Amino acid sequence: MPLPSRCPILRHKDRVRRILGYLPQEFGMYPKVTAEEMLDHFATLKGIHDRRARRGVVEALLLGDDAALDALLATGAEALPSPPPNDGSLLIFARTPFAVERLLALGVSPDAADRWGATPMTAFHRLGPRGRPLVARLNAHGVPVPPADSVMLAAVDGRDREMVVRLLGLGVSPNARATAQSRQTALHNAAWNGDLPMVRLLVEAGADVEARDEEHDATPQVWAETAVEVTRNPDCAAVARYLAGLVRDGRP
Repeated sequence: MPLPSRCPILRHKDRVRRILGYLPQEFGMYPKVTAEEMLDHFATLKGIHDRRARRGVVEALLLGDDAALDALLATGAEALPSPPPNDGSLLIFARTPFAVERLLALGVSPDAADRWGATPMTAFHRLGPRGRPLVARLNAHGVPVPPADSVMLAAVDGRDREMVVRLLGLGVSPNARATAQSRQTALHNAAWNGDLPMVRLLVEAGADVEARDEEHDATPQVWAETAVEVTRNPDCAAVARYLAGLVRDGRP
């Protein structure tokens, strides 16, 4: 039965949910289900019932399986997924220099951004040390290295302490900000990841523990506290306590 235009929704929650739909704000998975099993489950829900159809180029790229990739691409560009995942460049999923060269040879875009603004270059920086050969390969093809702040945030996300130390030594600000997303600082990213050694490194280099992102107007401490609830990462709690102590002690 349709609801009246003026319906006391607090008294008719179930009826309203049947009309509007209902999705709890919860990001957990079943505790005994692997990530691969969950992805297979979602694929089935989307109507992709043939397991083989869910495997192919992207999986070979992510696994760094050059032999499998070469075989899958034997027929040329027609074997590439279309449209590419997340509306970006398939290169984002490459994990080996061979894969980078193979995809570029087939005309895959070297710099297209996906729906979240990530390009192959920024994605490779986020891989940490294992992404450096891929960055070098793209750079050899004329793809410019992103601005220093973007590299800093990618290195923090990739937990690449060596790169962060190098960037700080070159004068890159420990308060580097993202150019998109929430316009958060590198310290926000480290806090969200629960990466206490990285948080300490940035703080010791002068990162502002009370800096606020531009979307949520929240500090790195709040990001860490939120991550405890959203990602269930216990390391974020240690980061939140550390940052709270600095704020309590008046650390700028």
